[in-house]
Amino acid sequence: MIPKPNFFIIGAPRCGTTALSEYLKSHPRIGFSIPKEPHFFASDLPNLRCVEHESDYLKTCFGHLEGGEYAAVGEASVWYLYSKEAIEQILAFDPNAKFIVMIRNPRDMVQALYEKYIESLQENCSSFEKAWHLQSQRKLGKQIPKHCKHASMLIYADVARMGEQLERAMKLIPANQLKLIVFDDFISHTGDVYRSVLDFLNVPDDGRSVFPRINEGQQVKLRWLYQEISIPNPWLMKIVGFVKRLLHIERLDIQPRLRQLFVAKRDKKAVLSAQLQDEMRQEFSNDILLLEKLLQRDLSLWMGGPR
Repeated sequence: MIPKPNFFIIGAPRCGTTALSEYLKSHPRIGFSIPKEPHFFASDLPNLRCVEHESDYLKTCFGHLEGGEYAAVGEASVWYLYSKEAIEQILAFDPNAKFIVMIRNPRDMVQALYEKYIESLQENCSSFEKAWHLQSQRKLGKQIPKHCKHASMLIYADVARMGEQLERAMKLIPANQLKLIVFDDFISHTGDVYRSVLDFLNVPDDGRSVFPRINEGQQVKLRWLYQEISIPNPWLMKIVGFVKRLLHIERLDIQPRLRQLFVAKRDKKAVLSAQLQDEMRQEFSNDILLLEKLLQRDLSLWMGGPR
């Protein structure tokens, strides 16, 4: 039988979820979904869902695990925490499901998210500052990039309000089924955090000692050309399809390889104006105080200036 997922990494985006997922999926006793982020339970974010029916969800995302012996099976849809419906639907699917939430300084998170949007063509502003100041218009449905999957994802202040989202989650999830991870700890003590997650999932330690950096911030060069090769062209896709059938192969991986020519590791973090830094501090101060209360942890450093 196809195994059902029993743990979910539910967010937040750009908080280390991809790295943790990669470490976990290499564990011989852990089965992981393909793709990593099916977002099946986020019914209020329909454009993110890879399938619409539970049977398709299990077959499409976990069919490759059929017949395996796993101590835990999971997925990592990072917008589940932001979704107002996902957690309830997951608990209806499995009342004993375990949840992992990863939290980060919201000011750092939104900048990293903007960079990821640029890379995935969901953002078209030339700077984060411009994107931040477009939020009021975007709430009205204006200035939405053509390839954005869901307009609400561009309201950075709402997306990064993780205290509010975590509070909502903690009201639904039993305490013994919730694991909270602060990004700062994950970066500085990766091995310890990884082993604590294995313990939370009741999975034996596999002895992993190497934790390579994964999904680091990227910068896009020659964005107009990058966009041309990243967006599927109908006639080109027909040619690719013909070649694959001719060679009897499933994929050519031409576009991913071409994209890598235009994407490089970000050298340094963009410097924000003093005015924008003040705006962001005011925007997130109450939410950080809420996170302090929920995590029972001093987060005063998150209130300060640029790090």
